[in-house]
Amino acid sequence: MPPKGPKAAAPKAGPGRKGPPAAMIAKLKQHMEKQKEEEERLRREQEEEERRLREEERLAEEQRKFEEEERARERQRRKEEERMARKEGTKDSRNDVLQRMAAAGFIVPDVERIREEQKREQEVPRPKQPRPKQVHKPQVVQETKEPEDESSDEDDGLVTEPSDSEEEIDEDDWEAIMDRDDRREKRRAKNEAIRQQRIEAQRQRQEKREEKKKALADAAAAERAKEHVLESVSKLRSPICCVLGHVDTGKTSLLDRIRATNVQGGEAGGITQQIGATFFPRESLFEATQELNKKYKHELNVPGLLVIDTPGHESFTNLRSRGSSLCDIAILVIDIMHGLEPQTRESIRLLRERRCPFIIALNKVDRLYDWEAHKDMDIERTLSMQKDHVRGEFDTRLTQVKQELLQEGLNSELYYRNTEVRKVVSIVPTSAKTGEGISDLILLEVQLVQQFMEGKVTYKDDLQCTILEVKPTTGYGITVDAISQRGL
Repeated sequence: MPPKGPKAAAPKAGPGRKGPPAAMIAKLKQHMEKQKEEEERLRREQEEEERRLREEERLAEEQRKFEEEERARERQRRKEEERMARKEGTKDSRNDVLQRMAAAGFIVPDVERIREEQKREQEVPRPKQPRPKQVHKPQVVQETKEPEDESSDEDDGLVTEPSDSEEEIDEDDWEAIMDRDDRREKRRAKNEAIRQQRIEAQRQRQEKREEKKKALADAAAAERAKEHVLESVSKLRSPICCVLGHVDTGKTSLLDRIRATNVQGGEAGGITQQIGATFFPRESLFEATQELNKKYKHELNVPGLLVIDTPGHESFTNLRSRGSSLCDIAILVIDIMHGLEPQTRESIRLLRERRCPFIIALNKVDRLYDWEAHKDMDIERTLSMQKDHVRGEFDTRLTQVKQELLQEGLNSELYYRNTEVRKVVSIVPTSAKTGEGISDLILLEVQLVQQFMEGKVTYKDDLQCTILEVKPTTGYGITVDAISQRGL
């Protein structure tokens, strides 16, 4: 038997089974709290949504009740208007009936006045008096077919005298009969006078009603005319005007005078090197032509005027070409001291190629010898105030310019003498230095646009614009300057 070895040591009992760690429990609790908070939030949102829906239903119900009340008030108002209209119609018909009765010779009493007196007598308390003897009441002449006529007429308070009773006079008493006939004759004459007075009063009331209707009709016509002007203004866009001419003829100075600025002084050498656009609103046009328009009384329906200044130097032919291609009407500036110059003739060629209507501004009239300046005055009046030799020199230079234009195939005349505007070019003498003739130029331009080019300056749906310049702008990058000719 083998020897027994040492007994193996029994294994030590290990530690007991451990539960979940505390971190897991804390995480679980945190998750449950978040879930509970989420459920609470959802419950609050649901309650808030229900409360909002109830509030919307309440507001909708209040709005519905308010609209029903408004409709009820509107129905009541219409019923009241219809009732008043029927009442007025009934009153007018009654007045017409009484008027026809009076015209036919009936003696119509003043029913309205009698009723008012009876009403006042009933309202004023009187002491008791012995009853008077019964007196025969006058018989009122009425038309039996329309009993409602006795309640209406705008009489003037004149009451006719009643007739005598035949039973009161003895047939054998001839003196009483003569007295009765005399009384009847006087009464008939008096009643006839009263009837004539009533007819005259009714005629005057009718004339007043007609005058009132006419005044209302005139006021309505004036309101419609005002609305038509506003509607006409809303349908028209601002016409585009291009200023062309030779260098140093005063184009930019002319615009400076209109807008009261000094752009020309800030340009290099006084020469325009880019296309500049200036917008004149309707209020500015109205203010500039207010004095002259008192004489001609033209309506300004355009919302404004967009004026484009182009360079006149020969190096800027392309800019002049672009400016003339986008304008509706043009102003050709000519120096009265120099007449037509090369760029002036080129501008005429561009305008004729594009069939663009234009007017001529004969500028620098203040440079005529011994010219007396009248600031901002219309040119016809300021010419009439000049001396004879000044007017003679003006006529000479004007004739020279007209002959040069005739060589270019253009007939021309001073605008206030021009009777054929479509065939003859209008000339407006101006002075950019003193402002003389500026109002004539603006008013003539707007008048020509409104008279002959209304269809061209009406708003259209299709888009058309002309790009003036593409340039880099700090903070924006490449920018494009364009003028919209059609579309919004």
